Amino acid sequence: MTSEPYLKAIIPTPFRVLDMELLPLSIGHLAWFEYLGLAYMTDKPVGLTDLENACIVCSHTFTGYRQLLQSKTIARELRRMGKVLDLGTVPDKMKLFNEYLDQGTEWPEFEVRDHGASTMVIGAPWLQCLRTMLMTKFHVPSAEVWDYPYRLALWDCLSYRESEGRLQIITEDASAEHMDRVAAMQAANEEIRQYMKLLGQPIPELEAPHGP
Repeated sequence: MTSEPYLKAIIPTPFRVLDMELLPLSIGHLAWFEYLGLAYMTDKPVGLTDLENACIVCSHTFTGYRQLLQSKTIARELRRMGKVLDLGTVPDKMKLFNEYLDQGTEWPEFEVRDHGASTMVIGAPWLQCLRTMLMTKFHVPSAEVWDYPYRLALWDCLSYRESEGRLQIITEDASAEHMDRVAAMQAANEEIRQYMKLLGQPIPELEAPHGP
């Protein structure tokens, strides 16, 4: 059975915030967040202006927002939003947008298997690394890569590394299987301890298996 986190990555819950239909969060949206200096990409408190600009970004494709900037209609759109916005609903709108961000940026749970992999420090920004991976490994055209859903990109890149034996993605089924193995190993260890005790031998320290 397909895991729920993966289904959420390929079929995300739709969100409507500030009367705008938000597209699935993409790596291009996060790039615009950084370009605009929105507080969502920093440790600064998020304000209403951050929310408004973020909603406009996320209701457009990467190229669509660039065209909007070039048309110089952003200020007019912000004024329109300010006139119709009920300030009493702002906390709820911010909470809803945070849920949208949480959904769009959630990583799959995984465990590193290749501990001998290179520890070389990467100098390129994370979004550029992700973009390069999508283009070189999955042949996503450069004109489309910025609109690639961020959460799906995480799944694609991690599952590719899993196919190489570098890590293992942990799904609910895998976690349950791991717990069964741990329980079986603990039961076997207890039998060994009891047997060693009867023989008057030192009891070794036995560990449960690590990882799924």
